[in-house]
Amino acid sequence: MKSLTRSRKMTSTNAQFHGQLFLLLILLARLRVSNNEKNIEEDKVCCVKTQSSPHRAESVGEFEITAKRINSSNIKSSMKMKSQQKRTKVGDRTIVSIPPERALVIDGGILGSKRHIIYGLVEVDVTRAREIRRNQENKVSFTAYLVACLARAVEKHPDVQAYKIGRKYIIFDNVDVSTMIEAEKGGVAIPHILRNANLRSVRDISDEIQKIKSCPEQSEQNSGNLAKKALKVPRWVRMIFYQCMKRDPDMIRDKMGTVMLTSVGMFGNGNGFGITYMPLHTLGLTVGGIQTKPGYIHGEVVPREYLSITMAFDHDIVDGAPAARFAKDLVAFIQDGRLMLDEKREEKADS
Repeated sequence: MKSLTRSRKMTSTNAQFHGQLFLLLILLARLRVSNNEKNIEEDKVCCVKTQSSPHRAESVGEFEITAKRINSSNIKSSMKMKSQQKRTKVGDRTIVSIPPERALVIDGGILGSKRHIIYGLVEVDVTRAREIRRNQENKVSFTAYLVACLARAVEKHPDVQAYKIGRKYIIFDNVDVSTMIEAEKGGVAIPHILRNANLRSVRDISDEIQKIKSCPEQSEQNSGNLAKKALKVPRWVRMIFYQCMKRDPDMIRDKMGTVMLTSVGMFGNGNGFGITYMPLHTLGLTVGGIQTKPGYIHGEVVPREYLSITMAFDHDIVDGAPAARFAKDLVAFIQDGRLMLDEKREEKADS
């Protein structure tokens, strides 16, 4: 018990130190930022001069992006950024403004490119689960069902959400699933963490997803301004902060959840696997498309619905055999479909 208390105190101290370090780096970067802002202003002047010539430029209005995935901490500011994107025709080419939050996406790609990730591609029979959902009077979100299945499988194999700190692994008891939820208004997808998903029913998770869709401001990931501050400093400052974050599993859980679930738009009406990068998580699940194809059931060939999923593991932490056992149970949970009927999971957990 004493060692556990000491560990928690050290983790809290590390989190405070990382926060102070990030603020210090912001102050150190102010001179460089101000110089960048001057250069931007000069570029704007040049751009205005170019657009004033009727022979070289012609404005064609705003460039709208639907279902834009962002990591901004404020949904209102992200909507404003979206409306400010413009497409301008200059001679034989088109110039499109790059949204500031794209820098965070690039940061994630840089971090993900330096990791040792192993992938598993699986087709899962979701015929029963989708049939149960179709017969529901008040249908639950299929994403909520996948979140619940993922959380149950991780709960059974907690090592797949371990995080390395020094020569030890930190394994959390509960599963916090990070996913993207597209707002009903504006088509902007925001990150949201579904806390303790392993203890909750599919209905409860679905209700939370619907609440965030209708009112994105209620998401805890939109309540802070860390990402907004991060956009104001150079990339090298953010990279130092990310490296500090990698050494603090509690900060990863608080800001990004313990595992990640990503949907690549279901690829329309066909199958398809998505291969994504993972900046910090140990486990990620990418949901692809659903396709109807023949299946061999009880000695007969019948039409079945198959969902394409991609599992990604940090090979520095998870080996092939544990990953295979986790994958087997995850597929079993998804194919079984009974979680669609589990309405009292939260009550059981509390009793």
